[in-house]
Amino acid sequence: MSPAKIAYLHLIRRKFSSLIVLLGIVLAVATSGILLRLYSLSNARFSSLIHTGDAIVGAKSGALELLLGMLNFEGDYPEFIPMNLYQTLKTQENIHFEDRANVQTDFVRGIFPFVLEAKAGDFRVYATSKDFFDFKEKNLPEIETGSAPSLAGQVVLGSEVASRLHLKVGDTLPARVWVGGEPQPETSQSLQVVGVFKRTEHAWDRIVLSSWETADKIFNDNAVLFHTPWGTKVLNFMLVYLKEGSFNGLDSLVNRRTVAQMISVGEGFRKLDQLTGTGRELGLLVAAIILLLGFTSVASMMMGRFESMNVQLAVLRALGYTQKDLFKVLLYEALYLALAACLLGALIDASLFPWLRSLLGANLPGEDISPMPIGASWPVWVAVIAGNLISVLYPIWRISKQNIHTSLRSI
Repeated sequence: MSPAKIAYLHLIRRKFSSLIVLLGIVLAVATSGILLRLYSLSNARFSSLIHTGDAIVGAKSGALELLLGMLNFEGDYPEFIPMNLYQTLKTQENIHFEDRANVQTDFVRGIFPFVLEAKAGDFRVYATSKDFFDFKEKNLPEIETGSAPSLAGQVVLGSEVASRLHLKVGDTLPARVWVGGEPQPETSQSLQVVGVFKRTEHAWDRIVLSSWETADKIFNDNAVLFHTPWGTKVLNFMLVYLKEGSFNGLDSLVNRRTVAQMISVGEGFRKLDQLTGTGRELGLLVAAIILLLGFTSVASMMMGRFESMNVQLAVLRALGYTQKDLFKVLLYEALYLALAACLLGALIDASLFPWLRSLLGANLPGEDISPMPIGASWPVWVAVIAGNLISVLYPIWRISKQNIHTSLRSI
């Protein structure tokens, strides 16, 4: 009889103890896998965030919502702000208020509007001003092939969009109009691909950008969907590059005198890191502790079984099995437990993770941004298999020191 079969028969002969240990490892695999994927999701959000701009202007919704909406292109459809505000800040005009206050707006060295206009598959289609494509600043996307959009209906694709949708310059991109709520399937648009951005490894890779003429056309054609005081003359965000020392002046103007809100990009990153950083590290630590507890349960079972198998192993030696064969018996037993636990734990992980992800809502990036498949839990599976095999080292060492004659005399 082979060592593999002996190990299998020994496991099923001691059904109750084997089942208890297997259950413990299954729970460790499932829990650690879920925690690891949550940790990976949180890190994916930080790694994909765009580190550019000095400030973001959007509807009054909160600093984190503006940061994630503009620099990670995630979340629900953002609220609108009036186009007039952008035009005023762009031309750096003086603003006159009803209380006769006169405010100089000479604060910016670059300001770019962004509005979410459509969705192409899982990817968002935004419009921005033409000068955005010519503005030279760190961490802004560069066109790799083709050119910037110049006419209504022309778009540039992020590298991930082009790769996943198998599109190139000259192809047509079907999209659904999205101006609030959910995308409108009955208002489809055909957009012409005129360029593809270089890969940035950031959120730019998974969006589609058009010029403002495309947004004007889509908005005017779907004006009945707008319920704002400004009609279709709206936008969602402004990405602002400030002149030195001008943040406080623009912040005071926007936050106190307009319907919009302005946040510092640097301060937004710090708040997001403070909010989620400790939780991420704690979750990873808990996952490691759970795995360690699983390993110790296997190790204790193996040591206990060795003591109870002392005579049985001596009999096997007397029947002609070598020490190497007995080593294999223990290794196979640990491996069977590990593989069964990984399979069952992965099934639980795959079943519970989508529900848990939806439960956490905006605390995690959406499925369209970071899919995070079950395969992301592979380090847990490797750790469980390796830990189970390591747990039999002590029994193996005891077998190497066993005196079979002494053991047989105890029968």
